[in-house]
Amino acid sequence: METRNQVQDAAVVTGWYSNTAAMSSQEMLSKVFRDAKRMFEEDIKHAGWMGQSPFEGKTSMLDVQLELLKALKHYESASESKARKWLVALSERIAFYGQMFDVLVQHHPEYVSLAWGTFKFIFQAILNHQELVKKLAQGLAQIADLLPRANLSLVLYPTDMMQDTLVQLYAHILQFLHHALLWYSQNKLMHTVSCIVRPWALTYSEHFEAIKEDSIRLDKLSDMATKAELRDTHLEVIEARKEWAVANSELRVLRDDNQRLAEMIQAGMGRLDQTIISLHKELRFDFREQADMLCSIQLNQILSISFLEKLPTSGESLEYCQSIRRRSRRRMELPLPEVSRLSQWAALRRHSLLILRGGSLTVSKAFMIDLIDLVRDTKLPIIWALRYANYWESSNTCIDVLRMLVLQSLQMNPRVLAQGPNPITFAHMREAASTADWLRILARALHGLPRIFIALDSGLLSHVTTNDKSEATELVDLLLSGLPGSVKIFVSAVNLQPTYIDECSIGKACVTLQMDGRSDRRGTLRRRRANMNRNGNATSFR
Repeated sequence: METRNQVQDAAVVTGWYSNTAAMSSQEMLSKVFRDAKRMFEEDIKHAGWMGQSPFEGKTSMLDVQLELLKALKHYESASESKARKWLVALSERIAFYGQMFDVLVQHHPEYVSLAWGTFKFIFQAILNHQELVKKLAQGLAQIADLLPRANLSLVLYPTDMMQDTLVQLYAHILQFLHHALLWYSQNKLMHTVSCIVRPWALTYSEHFEAIKEDSIRLDKLSDMATKAELRDTHLEVIEARKEWAVANSELRVLRDDNQRLAEMIQAGMGRLDQTIISLHKELRFDFREQADMLCSIQLNQILSISFLEKLPTSGESLEYCQSIRRRSRRRMELPLPEVSRLSQWAALRRHSLLILRGGSLTVSKAFMIDLIDLVRDTKLPIIWALRYANYWESSNTCIDVLRMLVLQSLQMNPRVLAQGPNPITFAHMREAASTADWLRILARALHGLPRIFIALDSGLLSHVTTNDKSEATELVDLLLSGLPGSVKIFVSAVNLQPTYIDECSIGKACVTLQMDGRSDRRGTLRRRRANMNRNGNATSFR
């Protein structure tokens, strides 16, 4: 019940300044003018007007004002004369001293009563005419100021009461303008008579006062409409504040819900991250196992190739050479300058040769085995092509030397069988036929290794090249120039052409170790290295 009363009160308040069924501003003003003109025509008919309506064909107050303005200009152009101005001034002065003449007439009526009465009548008529002209001009000016305010009031507050009040205002304005138009249209004689018979106070004052009353009523309605609109605005602000408070409360609840949801999501994401990490580790482990398995399968397939089965394994050849080294009683000692040169060679980050010169072949071969053991102790990658049992009975070539190096490289670096842009496959190994083919396979097998040591046994190298130093030199040069990373090759000087050794020395691409082969019961190269470790001058391959 209370809510319904509030709704009804709100509708009453709103009705003071708004009209939901209101027309457009131009339509409302046109309708108000038509209603006012109809009311005016009814009034003049009741007053005895028999002619046509003076505002026939006019559609707005602006048209009426323009018509009256024409009549006013015509009147003003016809009434400009110096005699009239002097006559008006004289009439004003005589009227000012009229009371004195009235007193004089009372004391001497026989002298001045008739003449003074006549002059007073004439001069009063002139003053009435001047007052009427002045009042009409003032009234027209005030009406011109009033109409825009009245129209704006209707546009702002298009209520029925505002329309009715504006209709009455228009009707009274039309009546006033009608009388003014008639007066401006009369000749001078009629002006003089009408000023005496119908002065401003009797003819025009009533209509002008009615216009003032309508204007005051219109202003009061506008004031009430403003208050009603302000009241509605205040109520809307209060309602908006209530809605804002409710929305703010709901927003806080929503923010709390979002916070809890974010915490739940974060906790879930943490668990999901752990699950993903665990799954990633498992997948990586599975992939690694699969890759290792694939590499193992690939390597077994490669090892099953017939021409590779006749080659010794790296362990077999190394064990064979180490057994010969152990049976040998020969021990050799490097001079300190040679040890320094060996350390410098190991520190080089480019391709280079370590050429073993001097002494017997047995000493040179034994020293190479010691070097291999030394590199293996430092955990650096090394591959070799060494003698093996009954190697002299085989018909191996330089290609077989490359095959030995490839097999050892694949065993040391098996990931090249399954990774990279072009992994080594069983087909690659089976189809390789030339030295260049096997050198490319060896380069791919060593991919990813920044440094590699290669040991070439002088006896095996002499056998596969049938003691042809040029062929052996070409093989060594291919290894130096065709492999990636930093390649370090151990080779004996007996296998190389002297000119090649000289060129490498000039280009600082080799280091030559001079061995004298003297017996040394105090220890081998290993013992020398141990002694130098204690002195802080050990040979380093890192």
